[in-house]
Amino acid sequence: MQYLEDFLETNSSYEIPFKAWTVEAPKAQIVICHGMAEHSGRYEYLAHMLNEQGYSVWALDHRGHGEHCHDEDLGQLADGITWQNLCLDVNQLRAFAQKEEPVPQILFGHSMGSYVARGALLENDEQPAGLVLSGSADFPNLQLLGGHALAWFECLREGKHRTSDLIHYFGLGSFNRYFKHARTRFDWICTDAQVVDDFIVDPYCGFRCSNFFWKSFLSNLKYQQREENLTKIPTELPVLLVTGSQDPATFFATGTERLLNKLKTVGVENVEMKVYGGARHECFHEVGKEVVIEDLLNWLDRCLVGQ
Repeated sequence: MQYLEDFLETNSSYEIPFKAWTVEAPKAQIVICHGMAEHSGRYEYLAHMLNEQGYSVWALDHRGHGEHCHDEDLGQLADGITWQNLCLDVNQLRAFAQKEEPVPQILFGHSMGSYVARGALLENDEQPAGLVLSGSADFPNLQLLGGHALAWFECLREGKHRTSDLIHYFGLGSFNRYFKHARTRFDWICTDAQVVDDFIVDPYCGFRCSNFFWKSFLSNLKYQQREENLTKIPTELPVLLVTGSQDPATFFATGTERLLNKLKTVGVENVEMKVYGGARHECFHEVGKEVVIEDLLNWLDRCLVGQ
């Protein structure tokens, strides 16, 4: 694990934890934003596959996540910190990676990280050469409003740094109910039993996020989904949407399709969607992930034409 100090001179004392899997003379670099209740180290296999094809990979641990956290800090946002800080952290790493390797940059976000990546785009005039969103969706407005109201209420009732059974159920805790005869409570992430078992025993995976973390997250989702903010995404930016047909976090791919249609509606011209039959939430960890990675590599080749 490496740590990045305030590279963009924003007067922040926070040191961003990150990993880098770099190659000599890369043709491009991928900056990865991981999902909720996991960490950057889970992308090592994907990073090595990308390395073999000439891509450097950079991945940060978001605030409240990763091996640099004490147990009591997992899933927490410190006082005075909001979702915008997570987005700024991504842009700090993006700028540093570009200084180290001035090559085309692809921004990659999975699940929660896909919304961090989208937020980072809205906070940065330096746009990447492409955007990959895995396990990402457009949410019904009433669901977002209800979720945000619940998180606000639980911050008042339980405390902002506590966790809520209600928020957990309506957030991630209900996903397993879609799968009969589930072997574990995390079967919803993947059909590969070894990946699920590794997730369960990993001390930096599967924890619950605080009431305020959820409140900040849901507030950001409301902001991102407004049409006036979607229109800030450059219309020429290549975008790849990836999900599984059995992913409850994307409403079984229907939420990803809504996102696809919204992006097209606001004029994003080069957007593609890949739905993998039988796959659940983590396509890049799934049984048959080699096909998913091959499709990503083919898209990257098309994306980088003319760069």
